[in-house]
Amino acid sequence: MRVLILSVDPWCQNNSFGNTYSNIFGKIDNVEIGHIYLLDGLPDGDKNVSRYYQISESRIIKSALRPFVKDKGVGCEVHASDGSTNDNTTSNVSKNKKGVYDKLLSFGKKHHWRSMFIAREIAWKLGRVNYESLFAFIEDFKPDIFLLAYYYVYNSNRIAYRIKQRFDIPMVMIMMMDHYSLNRVSWNPVFWFDRFAKRARIRTLVKESEMMYVISKRLKDELERDLRIPCQVLYKIPDENRAFYPYLSTAGTVKYLFTGNIYANRWKSLAMLSFELKRQGGGKLDIYTSTPISKEMDAALNIPGVSEVHKPVPQGEVIRLQNYADVLVHVEAFDKKNKSLVRCAISTKIMDYLSVGRCILAIGPSDISSMEYLIDNDLALYAYDECKLGEIVRKINSDHTVLDSYAAKVNEYAKKQLDAKQLRKAVYDSLQQVIDHYKHNLGEVS
Repeated sequence: MRVLILSVDPWCQNNSFGNTYSNIFGKIDNVEIGHIYLLDGLPDGDKNVSRYYQISESRIIKSALRPFVKDKGVGCEVHASDGSTNDNTTSNVSKNKKGVYDKLLSFGKKHHWRSMFIAREIAWKLGRVNYESLFAFIEDFKPDIFLLAYYYVYNSNRIAYRIKQRFDIPMVMIMMMDHYSLNRVSWNPVFWFDRFAKRARIRTLVKESEMMYVISKRLKDELERDLRIPCQVLYKIPDENRAFYPYLSTAGTVKYLFTGNIYANRWKSLAMLSFELKRQGGGKLDIYTSTPISKEMDAALNIPGVSEVHKPVPQGEVIRLQNYADVLVHVEAFDKKNKSLVRCAISTKIMDYLSVGRCILAIGPSDISSMEYLIDNDLALYAYDECKLGEIVRKINSDHTVLDSYAAKVNEYAKKQLDAKQLRKAVYDSLQQVIDHYKHNLGEVS
């Protein structure tokens, strides 16, 4: 099966996209993947991904700023092994260097500059994509099916629509958050203008799609009702090749660990834990995140001897840190705005945690999908407010056997419910069914 995948991010093990898609599609037998992505940086390779095509965002911005320059547009095939390309004009911007553009983008994320993200959308609208080269890449790859990793941006969705109009192959969308409903909180009219415009784009893409993979049952129910498209729940699959280290109970300081992004006020839930550890003692929280840290975050999370924020580390180091942790922490925000943002999502980090076999501490509102998943399956110590969190920290400090108990529960659940081979076979079978059904409708199968 030849699968074409379009995403914004490059296929790297140190970003959420690459880590998740390698976990699922990179380990399915009899699959060859061609990957198209829309940011700078090079992929680091995956055994199932044979070819990569990059449309560099920095070059798109340059082309938008030079509207009268006649050129072929942006885009070329790249190679993960040595960084070479078949277009030497792109090689200088493909490398993973932290330039002025990257620093400005990081600053915009830190300060939530909506204007910067609007400017990016305008640049992609005005910039020139080399569709002749892109279509030649796809024609040469000869995909059987096209997967769109849906992002809440116009550029990838516009390119996906052009691909679908050009090639008569079945398309499947993959949506990991609620990008469609009106169940959001904002007083900004620009937000609502953008939301309705992107809802219209989603409806257009859905009409071209055969089915959709989603991250939770809640999202499945809503999209099947609102968009009339068949949906299947697709979780990240626990890594069956990861070496398992049985949990050994600690008699000393309890090691709490969080790895992941702390934007959308997740940091405030971590600050609640830092406060309780400072008040009660008995534990140390380490936070590894790529989220830019503001002064307010720094004051709340960097508490000597209690909690510390670290720069992100490679995936191999994350695994090592998790193996040495006593408690793996999952957090979501309590405020209405950010709660509405993640209410249908289940963090890929949860599936990583289930691979470790450690006690999980979940902090956040009960009526969102990630918390429902952990609560319904009794996979975590759960805190729905500061008072409950205080009780949990007190319980852990007084009786460390609770850590052994939940580590055993997590390990048993992962063994019985999350068989990686069966889950990947189910994904392969569903994609093959889409391909067969599409060919049948075209009259290629009698």
